[in-house]
Amino acid sequence: MPSFHADVTSAPDPARVMELLSSMSENDREAIMKQAEQMMGNLFGLGGGGAPKNALERFQAKRRANAQKMAQRPGSYTANMTFSHSYDTKPQGGVLESLSITRISELSVGTTHRGCRLVGTVAEDPDFIASAAFVLEDIFGDYVEVAVYNVPAEAAMRLYCKGRVLSIAEPYYKIRADGTDGIRVENPAELQETQLPSSAASWREVGNQFFKSKKVDSATECYARGLQAHPEVPVAMLLSNRSLCAAKAQNWLSALRCASVATLLDPKNAKARYRQAEALCHLSPASGQLLVQQGLQTWPELKALQACTGSCRDADPEEWAWLPGVVQQNEGILQGGGMEGQTQSPLAERLKAAHALKLRGGEAFKAGKPDVADSLYEEALRILAPELQENALLAAAAAARPVAAKSTEEQLREREAEMTNDGFKLLSNSGDQKVMMQQMMKMLPKKELAKIFGPLAAREVPSFHLDFPKEFGWPVAVDVARAAKLLEVAYSIATTSPWMMNHAIKTGDFEFEFEDCQKRFHFGGLGLKRMELVFQEGRQFTPGDVLDMEFCSQDFKMQYDTRIRNSFANSLNRKEIMQQGTVHVAVGFNDLGALLTADFRASTQHDHGPLRFIGYEMNAFNVAKTRIVERLLKDPQVPLTIPLQIWFSSAWTSLAEEAFRRAAGAAMACATPADLEVKAYFSHWISAAPVSLSEARALWLDYHEDGRDWSAIASMARQKDRMALCHYYLTGDVLGGEIPNTGSLAMWSVPQGSPPLQKGESAFNAVSLEDLLKEVGTETGSNIHVAMEALLLRRLQRLRGLLQRGEVQIELHKGMLSFDNKALLSQIAELRPWTMSWSNVLDHMHLRDFHDMARACSIHGDTIHYGYSMNWITGVWGTCIMDFPQEMRGELIDLSDKGLIEAGHLSLEGLPRSDMLLVVPPHDTPLNYTSFVLSLPHSSKWADYFCSAALGTPVPQLGQASPLSLFCPLHQVSTSISLTWSYDPEISFKAASA
Repeated sequence: MPSFHADVTSAPDPARVMELLSSMSENDREAIMKQAEQMMGNLFGLGGGGAPKNALERFQAKRRANAQKMAQRPGSYTANMTFSHSYDTKPQGGVLESLSITRISELSVGTTHRGCRLVGTVAEDPDFIASAAFVLEDIFGDYVEVAVYNVPAEAAMRLYCKGRVLSIAEPYYKIRADGTDGIRVENPAELQETQLPSSAASWREVGNQFFKSKKVDSATECYARGLQAHPEVPVAMLLSNRSLCAAKAQNWLSALRCASVATLLDPKNAKARYRQAEALCHLSPASGQLLVQQGLQTWPELKALQACTGSCRDADPEEWAWLPGVVQQNEGILQGGGMEGQTQSPLAERLKAAHALKLRGGEAFKAGKPDVADSLYEEALRILAPELQENALLAAAAAARPVAAKSTEEQLREREAEMTNDGFKLLSNSGDQKVMMQQMMKMLPKKELAKIFGPLAAREVPSFHLDFPKEFGWPVAVDVARAAKLLEVAYSIATTSPWMMNHAIKTGDFEFEFEDCQKRFHFGGLGLKRMELVFQEGRQFTPGDVLDMEFCSQDFKMQYDTRIRNSFANSLNRKEIMQQGTVHVAVGFNDLGALLTADFRASTQHDHGPLRFIGYEMNAFNVAKTRIVERLLKDPQVPLTIPLQIWFSSAWTSLAEEAFRRAAGAAMACATPADLEVKAYFSHWISAAPVSLSEARALWLDYHEDGRDWSAIASMARQKDRMALCHYYLTGDVLGGEIPNTGSLAMWSVPQGSPPLQKGESAFNAVSLEDLLKEVGTETGSNIHVAMEALLLRRLQRLRGLLQRGEVQIELHKGMLSFDNKALLSQIAELRPWTMSWSNVLDHMHLRDFHDMARACSIHGDTIHYGYSMNWITGVWGTCIMDFPQEMRGELIDLSDKGLIEAGHLSLEGLPRSDMLLVVPPHDTPLNYTSFVLSLPHSSKWADYFCSAALGTPVPQLGQASPLSLFCPLHQVSTSISLTWSYDPEISFKAASA
């Protein structure tokens, strides 16, 4: 029977193959097909990267067969060097500075694994037929055959000998001529000698590379191997000895602390168990005797403590109330369970030094010097601190898991696919067109432009894109070419787009399209209902009509899009009243911003205890980050600039990163089993690789490249503010005067499956224009960025004082409120909250359902509710210029311009005039600022609708409805309305706000 062989030096022709098969006899065809099936079975039966042992066994069998053939043909010739002319070779790739590690089981057939390297040990001496062939065993114990071309046989035998550790750059994994799989290397330089990971630190580094590549299982395996490789640290023994020293001095509280931790680290340490029970007997005889009775069967030496009645004089019971819980954690271990110790490394210098100190401590104790012994044991623990930290990092890394089934990237793609095109990116073709348009318009005389297009066309825009690098230079680690282009496009947009859009709307050349209507009435089901209503034939509306009144009795579902993550609030927090000695429940977005701006007052009806701030937040990221910020605020040793950076900045100092990781570890230790997703963030942040400053800069621009924020630069009246905004929009720095050297872990490093980051975030959303005017004071005052940081630092200082004095207590839980979650609603009601804040939850629910839920939380009465709406204008007719006939739009734009100019000249409540900071009208599209002016007279009508009987009873009584701020181009939304209401008819809002 003829054998079938495919020549891989040329592409096979399917027609020729079919012609060959048809010319064979039936028996030959059947034999050929069986041979092909067997070959394919050998290939695909191995899985993605081949079975761990098959590649090695196959290679050994092939080499034996080759040796037999050579023995049968002693005169045959073997080439000393092969040259590849195959078409099936690895594509040329660029040289990469750093390659992340991969493994055999993750290789894909027919793929050049760009950006990756495979590390392993040569398992068998090479064979040389058509190439230098050998088997590589990777760090996980899997095997793959490697064929290296263009290398002399003698050199191959030396370079690829058994036991050598090699790294293959960008391995090309393919199906070979015999139907088996393997790696083909054309350039021998792609193989370099390297080292295998052996220490805990090296395994953790490899694990971090896998985790960064979203290969969580491989990362976890690396972390586990790192823990196995780490030498055992005799911390339990040292703590047990310190407990003995403390007991000698009758300091039973210290003795119990040391012994309890020692028993957790080493449950089979009989001495630590005895010292724990002895100390507990002296602190609390009842608890001590309980521990003795539980442990007698396993630890008979505890019998000696049965008569112990206690003699403690050194501790308040409240100080050690937590310790019985430690004892209870050991109940299962008392029956003989526990962890086996690992073999100690005799070569570890720190272990040797610690052991020597331990021996000296024992001698000092025997000599009657427990204080000296205790200090020696403490020094031994200090020496072992690096090993303890490494163990903690490995354990935390091993615990890090994805927080959702869908990857962050997949969530982002889904979210953006559902959004209409609401703008353009600055660095795009449309951005280049803006630059070209600006340059063309610059050639025309200003008088001619003003005559044709109106006075706005003649306005000068300061050349901030040129002034910034001249006056300040480019920020460290910023891509200079990209930054320069962004500022140039932002300048071009500011000089052309506002007046061109203004003129096009006035003349009717600009026509609103379907996507504009979607944005105007908001996305989602309710937005479509509004559009259907507006476009009904014969329907007419007058300004101020609340469209949503039509849907009060209808059933439809609305929900917040969970595929989003905010680093901080995207709207201002009003100064809500919170009373000492009461409970405040916060629902929705919780980053403690409400506490930064709150008006804290003493209560005349309650005791003078602390305000309990209890938050329910659906996003585990916010819960985790906010708990860390709270810990840092409570610690008086932490400079306030550190929580400022962690909360608001895209880049940090090294001290901030260190404090963040430390606080994450402490928060992890205090987390409960219910905090599963929250703990995933803590675990990730404890062990995640640092984010380089250059990477943070690039990511910040990725998320801020679209043109929504950049127009604010030109709208600043003072040069110093334009320069400050250039720096902030290019970097995202909020550092309190510090110099950054690393990226924000909170912003740029999160577990896989985390919601994607909100685009266009700005820390200026945390401060109002009124606050900035007050802080700046005069035209010669500080720039707005310095003013913003100063405001935030003062607010953080005030909150720190409240937390440290115990006047505010914070409890933050991951949880999502809904009317169907009766248990949680009942739980909140039983807290009897005096005040509740809802963020803008009411924008994401049918208002009838929202009121039902809010009533359920305040069934006991006495509750005042706070909330705000960012989307109310989408349900009210006349709040957008597109609601009006084309012939009226020009007049409305002129009235808006006039109104903003007049408002800019006013000094409200003794504040400096807003035109001291802002150019009015702003260098922005009139679609934005006209909505602010048009919405002002209609907010009260929407507030009346919010409190209407059509949305259920009892009808809420409204205490206040007011805009959150003056118009400010620094804010994402300037049209938000804040509300205060209650369902309790006996509450007097006049008294509450007096």
